Amino acid sequence: YSTRGSVNAVTDGFRYMPLKERLARQFTSTLSGGIGFGWTVYDAERNAVTALGLAARAGAGSWMVVHADRTAQGPLESTLVLNYAMASSDQRLRQAAEALSVSVTTLNRLLAVDEQVAMRPLKADEMALFLSVTTRSARRLLGLLTDNGLAEVVGEEARGKGRPSKVYRLFLDKIRTWGQGG
Repeated sequence: YSTRGSVNAVTDGFRYMPLKERLARQFTSTLSGGIGFGWTVYDAERNAVTALGLAARAGAGSWMVVHADRTAQGPLESTLVLNYAMASSDQRLRQAAEALSVSVTTLNRLLAVDEQVAMRPLKADEMALFLSVTTRSARRLLGLLTDNGLAEVVGEEARGKGRPSKVYRLFLDKIRTWGQGG
């Protein structure tokens, strides 16, 4: 057990995980980890378990943080560290999630990706990496966003044999005004 301040300092603002390197030298398996904070020890433990589950979903060697306010951060040391709420009381966000048939958490993760890529076009395989999902799931999600006017295909990229990859631009700012003619 530790305090948020000391963990924040050691991890350089939850960006770097020094323990990861030490564990890699001691064990032959790649280890993932979860860090949880809470208002009580019980909350911190629950959030740590949640963070560990998110890390396992993100892939081998990933580390995630779940804060006391139930926001998630990670994967640590990734090129794209996301910060997103695990839940929301925002009615528009909940309506948008329901209309898109996705969870509020998925929608919050999408919004976090959108903030990070800042209108940069991206492909399904990139979206899959950012969201820690399969490329097939990312393609389905991008199709859903496109069907609802929240993304558009802006090009294609050929990489050798096979069908070219579609390149998308996201317009997720429309979610913030969902139900107001958007």
